[in-house]
Amino acid sequence: MTLRELLEAHGLTGKPLLTFREVAHLLGVGRPAVERLVREGRLGAVRVSRHLYVPVSSLERLLNPVLDAGEVARVVLALLEKGGWAPRVRVGEDGFFQAEAKGMAASGLTAEEALWALARRLALGGGDADDGNGDGAAPRR
Repeated sequence: MTLRELLEAHGLTGKPLLTFREVAHLLGVGRPAVERLVREGRLGAVRVSRHLYVPVSSLERLLNPVLDAGEVARVVLALLEKGGWAPRVRVGEDGFFQAEAKGMAASGLTAEEALWALARRLALGGGDADDGNGDGAAPRR
């Protein structure tokens, strides 16, 4: 069930801010669990007068997290370097970013995409038929 459907089912459609009790009810947890999520910074809250509320947008981010491509690329790069693969990234003649390590190469529209594709090829054995991104297409060169 999507967040929109949850909000509709609980009569909360159109509310930009939710009480901790409403969020707890939507998530099927107790209010202390919501307070802990806010304290840990995993769920945002805003103060209005003397009360704290959870923006629906913050609840959406908690339920549907989006990875930052730059952060993913930094982690992939660190793992590749830790594995002794010393990847290099450059811009190819075709304008695509090229990531290379251990005799394998992968490309992407961004440096992050190229590093991710290279890491997947290295992890999956580097077959040429599929770059491992789930679309079944051959890797871009």
